[in-house]
Amino acid sequence: MNNVVALGVDGMEPELVERWTDAGKLPNIARLRQDGAYGTARCRSLVSAQQWTTHFTGVDADRHGISGFRRANGNATDSIDSKGITPQINQLINLSDISILTYPELLNQADISTGLVNPMPLWPPLQLSKGYCVSGMLTPPESDQWHYPEEIGTVLDEVGYRIDIKYSNRPYGFVDDDLLSEVDLETLRKDMFDVLRRRIETTKRLMNDRPTDLTYVLLKSIDVIQHVYWAHMELESSEFNSTILDSYQIVDDFVGWIQDNVENTTILMFSDHGFGAKESPPPAVEKIGLRAANLLPVVPTPIKHVYKSLASKNSAEDDNIEQLTGDHSNPAVWMLDGPKVESASDITVGFEDLTPTILALLGAKIPQEYIGTPISSVLSVEPQSQSVDLETTRNLSIDPDEVVTDRLHNLGYADFVE
Repeated sequence: MNNVVALGVDGMEPELVERWTDAGKLPNIARLRQDGAYGTARCRSLVSAQQWTTHFTGVDADRHGISGFRRANGNATDSIDSKGITPQINQLINLSDISILTYPELLNQADISTGLVNPMPLWPPLQLSKGYCVSGMLTPPESDQWHYPEEIGTVLDEVGYRIDIKYSNRPYGFVDDDLLSEVDLETLRKDMFDVLRRRIETTKRLMNDRPTDLTYVLLKSIDVIQHVYWAHMELESSEFNSTILDSYQIVDDFVGWIQDNVENTTILMFSDHGFGAKESPPPAVEKIGLRAANLLPVVPTPIKHVYKSLASKNSAEDDNIEQLTGDHSNPAVWMLDGPKVESASDITVGFEDLTPTILALLGAKIPQEYIGTPISSVLSVEPQSQSVDLETTRNLSIDPDEVVTDRLHNLGYADFVE
């Protein structure tokens, strides 16, 4: 078995990767694609909470129950009624809302160690017997239980780890147009880059100090940066026109570090969705991942967001766009390279196929209940499967709902985006 690094880059856009690798601006990602296999991944949803829960559980939202960041009417969902109106949603989801075993838990049962940095939406952190877990943006700011085991806190303190950006009384990592009227774009850029660099540095330290069979890290900052700075990318006069490229190059440097410093390792880099210009306004019922009460199921077929350039609606001199200008799109990216990976290009897979691919590379048996299948055409290993009872009731060390009882959030997903 060789080690696997699963590098999640929230919202990484295939067209930007193609453009900037061709231009020589992402040399390490270009090497990853040239030496290994790559393509695009179809998205069943454009809501990150749903997509990443599907990644960790191997099953769809109809079974794992997560289709949004907030609970509505007692359910972990972002739902809309028949009129397309978002109801009041007053609480963020947490691990207690997921009654399906995650694959890091299954790997631990198979004596395969896992290190997790910023997994969405796994708070409280998974208490893995072999490995570690650092929870992310859904961590309540008042909670002091956001990493396991306790001793990894030394590394987090030394690096100055930041869970995510946080302004005023907002949850970690959420931004909207109202926030952009309060926080200037330069401050936000500095903070987002700081969060991104510290997350990467923490992951490097943990990989060196506490090596595991699988290392997973989610670089969510890319998503927020694209939400805010997308239109600036098209404005030559804007001082922020290189912000998105700069963030991709930080990721590229991390890929190069892994390639040059971690031996006998397979790298899977992937996103949960792509990105494009924001629709204004997005049609509520067609927004992927939202569920109209008793009328519209979770959309099983990808819907491509229409690319409408907000920059074209602004003069060249208007370089202070204080609104969200980018939004989620379909498809996502994936690229894979390592000792047991065959070279291939432009292969279209399902996002849900990446989870069993990770398990196959680790030599773990894949639950037959998973909705995805390994990308066998690029693997030199023979995947094995077994039937697994994925239902679980976890004994959590804290009561998540008790922690957040006094911190209810009255804004829905239409107001806070991720």
